[in-house]
Amino acid sequence: MNEIQRPALVVLALALAAFMTLGLDAASRGSGSTASAARPDTEGRPASPLTEPGNAAFAAVAEVVRELEARPNTDWSRVDLEALRRHLRDMERFTLDAEVVRREEVPDGLRVVVGGPDPETRRTVRRALQAHAPMLERETGWDARVRAREERTELTVTADRPGDVARIRGLGYIGLMATGAHHTRHHWMIATGRHPHAGG
Repeated sequence: MNEIQRPALVVLALALAAFMTLGLDAASRGSGSTASAARPDTEGRPASPLTEPGNAAFAAVAEVVRELEARPNTDWSRVDLEALRRHLRDMERFTLDAEVVRREEVPDGLRVVVGGPDPETRRTVRRALQAHAPMLERETGWDARVRAREERTELTVTADRPGDVARIRGLGYIGLMATGAHHTRHHWMIATGRHPHAGG
């Protein structure tokens, strides 16, 4: 073997050793995750590798149930998961079924007119906007006004700070509805028998 070939063989050997080390490490990690997924639960049943219990509404209810069961002081006589289920159904209506029939940039903000394909969706949209507007004002400092217009509902949001105007317009109807940190708090209040818009 000449002097030119020897360094090349050394490099090849080092590369092969590194490849084998990485392969063994990956196999070890894969074996570990498989073992973890197959680890039985407390009653000896094989654990599921899945994490999602269903659609988003079902997952929200399941999260509440886990929290209620984890608290030794839960007052089960006040728990009202049916009320939470109805609220989540309303959220689906004003999120997916609502129709923004007009969007208009107004001085310092945005105005949207929202309706729906059926009376129940239109009523839900109106209730949601009327309940959400005060929370939006409280959490952002913006001005949020709701006006009923026959079968549609109008929401106008404006801000004093110029930097917020572009944000309001960018958020649009559904972004404004999603703004704020009160949604999960309201879900907990509803599930535990309290009215989120009556204080508390």
